[in-house]
Amino acid sequence: MADPAIISDLRQLLPADRVLSDPAELFVYESDGFTIAKARPTAVVFPTTSEEVAAIVRLLIKYDVPIVPRGSGTGLAGGCAAYEHGVIISTAKMTKIFKIDLANRVAHVQAGVRNLQLSDAVALEKGGAAFHFAPDPSSQRASTIGGNASTNAGGIHTLKDFVTSNHVLGIE
Repeated sequence: MADPAIISDLRQLLPADRVLSDPAELFVYESDGFTIAKARPTAVVFPTTSEEVAAIVRLLIKYDVPIVPRGSGTGLAGGCAAYEHGVIISTAKMTKIFKIDLANRVAHVQAGVRNLQLSDAVALEKGGAAFHFAPDPSSQRASTIGGNASTNAGGIHTLKDFVTSNHVLGIE
């Protein structure tokens, strides 16, 4: 059984509306698109900054709780199931695009930025219409850059443009 102090401590780190712990709310987070792999998490937290993620990770390490990152949950690998009372760190609220540098073909974004959101933002830049984020799984309207990186997602352009790991220069 999960330690109730974990929930209390998570609520000290984040506003209450960014910590889910009610079993009815957690039902949605039992699996990703691969519904065979299932486990109800102890909690789901929604950080908005890298600093919040780091604080959450430090806390969960203190409790020796499994840490499960989750993008939008469109994956088909069962990678975001939180076994053994794990806590899901959702990147759903980490949607900032910090910088797009077309000259160097680089974008600095948070993990929760959706693929299509990035491609749309690039297209709005002067000269950006010719560019897009190449990994394009069929779920690109909903899938996130962080989720793509964690699963090395591909898509229809994989043979020409390769998979996500070929497009990520760094992760914080």
